[in-house]
Amino acid sequence: VPSPQSCFNNSMAVLLISLALAAAAHANSNLVQTPNGPMPSHCVHQVDSGSHVFHNYEKRTIDVFDSNMQLQKQLPFCNRAVNNTQLPADYDGWLAYTAANITDSFTSFISKFTVPEPPKRNPQIVYLFPGLQNKDWIPKHDPDSQGDGFDILQPVLQYPGDRGEYWSVKSWYVTLEAGAVQSTEVRVNPGDVLLGNMTRLGPEKWIVDSVSVKDGQHTAITPSHPRLAKQPWAYCTLEAYGASSCEQLPSGQSVYTDMVLTDASNNPVSVNWLVNPKLDPVHVCNARVSVQSSAGVTFEFQ
Repeated sequence: VPSPQSCFNNSMAVLLISLALAAAAHANSNLVQTPNGPMPSHCVHQVDSGSHVFHNYEKRTIDVFDSNMQLQKQLPFCNRAVNNTQLPADYDGWLAYTAANITDSFTSFISKFTVPEPPKRNPQIVYLFPGLQNKDWIPKHDPDSQGDGFDILQPVLQYPGDRGEYWSVKSWYVTLEAGAVQSTEVRVNPGDVLLGNMTRLGPEKWIVDSVSVKDGQHTAITPSHPRLAKQPWAYCTLEAYGASSCEQLPSGQSVYTDMVLTDASNNPVSVNWLVNPKLDPVHVCNARVSVQSSAGVTFEFQ
């Protein structure tokens, strides 16, 4: 017959396990997807298009100014605090991408890219974007410990949009130790041509602008951060979450053209795009990317 003490110990063990599982479930329920992996919802901030974003390390705040440089709000730093062992089962990540590197730093990356047909069934979310990073860190494939000091600039196409079943574009700046900042969305349609613009405006300041070429609507942010002095890694990326079937990926193609990258002297450079350097060659529904030239790549989904 078990002793009262052993019964108590067993009950406490069951209680602790239950509390741990409940805490993990709660943590995952509070995660939101970003175009750089899942983050706690209170770490993801939306700001008006045209906002200037400064990382204030003295106060540990993200200071947001409007286009007239009037302070609008101060957002507390927020550590991403998600490691690969805690990611939910539907975490898919980067399905296909190209990568290029330069010795010093890129000073701009401008690209046109097209909006594909939407998925037949909604995924949790699909992203397509060109981007610049200060280090070669890929969510899911690289441990969070290697992401210390990481950032990414990215004009991002997403499906679905914030309020329904449509494509939209936003401009993002993401760090792991302070959080993610996104501009308000602009709705776009299949077949539209987008212009993604990442251009350095000063030693530590960039503009990220997402433009619909058809009507000129755009959404932009201007982040400032010491690590933006060097952005030597460029990417074109297809990223998806909660896409467990082929019907949850787009159809057709997304074609990137007229891509121009400039070096530290602001001279255009020709880059050698590497295809999926860190990914398994087998992907969902044969999602893939091909390189036509330094100035062009094509994503296909089925």
